[in-house]
Amino acid sequence: MHRVNVKDVRFSKIGFVMLLESQLDHRVLPVFIAPGEAQAILVRLKGVESKRPLTHDLMRHFLEDLGAEVRRVVIHALDESTDIFYATILYAVNGTIRDIDARPSDAVALALRCDAPIWVEGSVMDKAGVDPDRIQVVESTGEEETAEFPAPPRSVTNEDVIVSLEDRLHQAIHDERYEDAARLRDQIEEMRHTTGK
Repeated sequence: MHRVNVKDVRFSKIGFVMLLESQLDHRVLPVFIAPGEAQAILVRLKGVESKRPLTHDLMRHFLEDLGAEVRRVVIHALDESTDIFYATILYAVNGTIRDIDARPSDAVALALRCDAPIWVEGSVMDKAGVDPDRIQVVESTGEEETAEFPAPPRSVTNEDVIVSLEDRLHQAIHDERYEDAARLRDQIEEMRHTTGK
């Protein structure tokens, strides 16, 4: 098992990627994530204070109020046919250890807020971990092709997240998903308020 640190969240040609670095051998596990979770992780990594609790802050408050403590999160599986990672949040309540299935991005965002360790199973790191100097991403354009970057893609800025959320907002309005649109609008306003833009 590899204990990992969140090295960064980056923006590539095909979306946001969370980079988890092994403390054991410094390999990096790249995990593609959605813009909302990218925002949640970046807010914590960069120490941005929010006037109102974001979703993962709310989760932490619920756990604390219920007397539960996040002990660790583990990225334990990778479905290579779909490139989907699977994670588990292990938490203690009343002396009993329990676990719950989670997306890795949500698990990591919560772990960062709870100061809980993040682990990756050795088999997952062996399948998907890469040398930090060589990041590969797969683009799908009808047929799959691999695009190699000699260095990791650039760091995500708050403006990148806002632009991505605005694209999702316009799509939600076009699809007449007004509740989703309202939620996205609120996220954008919160991002602009916390970054002063």
